[in-house]
Amino acid sequence: MSRVDRERWNTKHREAPLPPPNPTVVRLVDHFHRGGRILDVACGLGANSVFLAHHLAARVDALDCSDTALVRLRAHARDLAAPGIVRPIQADLDHPPIRLGMGCYDAIVVVSFLDRSLFSWLAQLLAPSGLLFCETFDSHHLDRVPSFPPEFLIGEGEFLRAFPGQTVLVHESRDGRTTYLGRRSNSP
Repeated sequence: MSRVDRERWNTKHREAPLPPPNPTVVRLVDHFHRGGRILDVACGLGANSVFLAHHLAARVDALDCSDTALVRLRAHARDLAAPGIVRPIQADLDHPPIRLGMGCYDAIVVVSFLDRSLFSWLAQLLAPSGLLFCETFDSHHLDRVPSFPPEFLIGEGEFLRAFPGQTVLVHESRDGRTTYLGRRSNSP
């Protein structure tokens, strides 16, 4: 990621109000295990990270490129005194951090972010029986935002093809977004 891109995200997150957690994450939270270890990829201001830590007493690694967003996330998590631990990690996802450890996450959450080159990496980070939750924009989003870059739209059935070894718990498209929730098999 270029310095210009990082600064663009810092500018966006500097003044943005703290958002609520993603409504689909909230709706599907009962699929997640209490007290587990969760990775929130491209977490932004960390609304999902804080919600999952608080609701599930989970330890959440919150990954984003924006140091501004992560400073705000750290303060927000501290203010809520969430029983879980939220650990902000600054990372350039063009070069994902391998120090996170393969097979160690009980769940991975990716919302409104799409980088197909990370699909294999995400699958490898999941522990046996771990959950992968992805929600991002699909082609119906163009009805609302015709100028949206098509390379950042998930194709029909693309999540299913990207994670073939997983048990699909949810796969749905609505309101210009596609949601995928899959469970890794028990074998490593």
